[in-house]
Amino acid sequence: MRDAFSTALYGVYACFHPFSGFWEIKHRRKNSFGGALIVLFFLCLAIVAKLQLTDFIFTQNSPEDNNIFLELLYVLLPLAMWVVVNWSITTLFEGKATMKVIFITTVNALIPLILLFIPQIILSYFFTLNENVYYVAIGTFAVIWSVWNLMAGLSAVQDYGLVKTILTTIATLIAMVAIVFLFGIFYSSLQQFVGFLLTVYEEIKYLTI
Repeated sequence: MRDAFSTALYGVYACFHPFSGFWEIKHRRKNSFGGALIVLFFLCLAIVAKLQLTDFIFTQNSPEDNNIFLELLYVLLPLAMWVVVNWSITTLFEGKATMKVIFITTVNALIPLILLFIPQIILSYFFTLNENVYYVAIGTFAVIWSVWNLMAGLSAVQDYGLVKTILTTIATLIAMVAIVFLFGIFYSSLQQFVGFLLTVYEEIKYLTI
């Protein structure tokens, strides 16, 4: 556990030195799967804290209305889909990273969300509604920083140039949208099929009375 925490802290270094940091994560095992899980745990805590503790003038829903488990699902499912789809895409384009390395890189790239969500929550109690632009700027910067880390990290672990990294990222996002779209069609068709079966059953039941 101590080793996992120490390697998790290396992810913070990688966020400030993404190219060298993520290269060392892959080649020198500076971060472990256990360390990535610890980072993911704190990421989930930061998201829950942002939902529950942000001052009411900067949030549209009251804490009582938030479904924490559903919100976490909205984070974990896309993350899992991203890792699997990105690994599938990059494997076709001579990527060097395994699914495990992609997971570790992705999770560590999101550390800026942890680093900036906490001060954002605290500052929400000091900002007025007229200073909303500063509150939004902190969250926006956290996202931009995370995306930059992700691009740099994937470039380092996949041994890609930046252009190829961007192209495979776009391909990954398109594939994810396609999967969600196909799942939506499948779910809608399944609902209609079940509804049809229930209608047939009710008709047969009515005729036999």
